[in-house]
Amino acid sequence: MADKAVVPSADCPDEGRRSTPQGMSSDASRPLTAAQTGQQAQPQGIQIVNQRFELGGLSKDVSDFLMKGWRSSTRSQYDTYLRRWISHCASLDINVFSPTISEILDFLLKNFRENEYSYSSMNSFRSALSTIITIDKVPAGQHPLVVRFCRA
Repeated sequence: MADKAVVPSADCPDEGRRSTPQGMSSDASRPLTAAQTGQQAQPQGIQIVNQRFELGGLSKDVSDFLMKGWRSSTRSQYDTYLRRWISHCASLDINVFSPTISEILDFLLKNFRENEYSYSSMNSFRSALSTIITIDKVPAGQHPLVVRFCRA
């Protein structure tokens, strides 16, 4: 169900890196506005996890069911961090689902320096990004460089 032009293949993680996922505008891979689509506003924050599930080939029903398994406190916490990620990506023309490891680390460092987040908060950022991003077939938060960054 995944569109090869949208979702990078497992063999080539950077393939389609700047491709525009369905429901995203071509400029900065931002979710399209309601005016652009003629529909309701596109996913923001935690809702983008649902979109990622669907882009990965899961049905809407399965995606919704998986999301209901999360605690409301987790959804709320991830929502904050994912909104920051989406905003960051929009400002720098980064595909929210297919960044490079360098782009992820730059984002984490920017947030650490600007907001003086605690170790716990940085781990929450890492976990939230892992819900929508894989690098070299590994959830972003488990990538060796991200793990090392969070220990620093």
